[in-house]
Amino acid sequence: MENVYHYPPELFELVVDALSVLSRSKQGVIDFMRGAGVEHCDLQDVQQLVFRNRNAISKAEIARRVLTRINERRSNSGLRVRRELLKRITGFESFSLCWPKDQAKARGLVAQVREVVNQKDAFTRMQIERHKERQRVVEAAEANQREKEQARKKRTEARDALYRLFGEKDSAKRGRQLERALTQLFEAHGVSVLEPFQLHSHEGYPVEQIDGFISLDGRHYLVEAKWRDSPVGREMVTSHLMRVFTRPQADAIFITASKFTEGALAVCREAFQQGRLVIVCMLQEIIRELDTTDNLRDYLQRKVRAAIARKEPEASL
Repeated sequence: MENVYHYPPELFELVVDALSVLSRSKQGVIDFMRGAGVEHCDLQDVQQLVFRNRNAISKAEIARRVLTRINERRSNSGLRVRRELLKRITGFESFSLCWPKDQAKARGLVAQVREVVNQKDAFTRMQIERHKERQRVVEAAEANQREKEQARKKRTEARDALYRLFGEKDSAKRGRQLERALTQLFEAHGVSVLEPFQLHSHEGYPVEQIDGFISLDGRHYLVEAKWRDSPVGREMVTSHLMRVFTRPQADAIFITASKFTEGALAVCREAFQQGRLVIVCMLQEIIRELDTTDNLRDYLQRKVRAAIARKEPEASL
């Protein structure tokens, strides 16, 4: 009932019939509608007809004429009156006030109005729920789109931070910035990562520098990042693998802008034979992946599968 707007034809006719029997007199019909909030301007002409000549208009015609006006009104006042009339009709219980011959008919009409109103309310509530569900779907889709845009923006910013390093002439500064850029890149691509950190002795002296620590598909990797003009040699690889072997269940990832010497690759393969997974990623290879698929996580997963399958640290799929 709360959601009834303009009366549909079947409800309109029922309301007309109900109003004509719920009151014994024509003035009673007018008073019933006035009590529901029908404005004076809508009642004025029928009131005058009743006053001048009661036989000039019937109770049903009074109801029909006034209901037609309020049913066509689109303002909030029209809606309020329509609702109030239905509320009063469906809540009517004083059938003894009707003419005895009309009491059974009045009970039947009130019951019919209740049934129509309940059906319309159920349909309206169903429509509202459908609208809410559509709205929830739209809002969820919009939220998902915003998340995707934010994630894309984050990946773009991380990629640009890496690209800017190619303009850095200071090799030491470039190396430090590479660590931060890779950390930002891992985070942007959904790879669990710890920022670069140092371990210190009890006396407070630095004993280990960890460029990065990532987790991927249940495995944990110590990351070593190098940007040198000359190839990465055996000594640098050995130093990093020593840190790896002091940590149970840890594996190794090397990310380098220059190639590995054959001696460095041999050390990686030896570590492989001792049960440690060692992955060698070329920086240019990562950049190509970012330019083509923009999916660093997938790239790392493919590198891991290739290294395991071929027992080769540099392998790619």
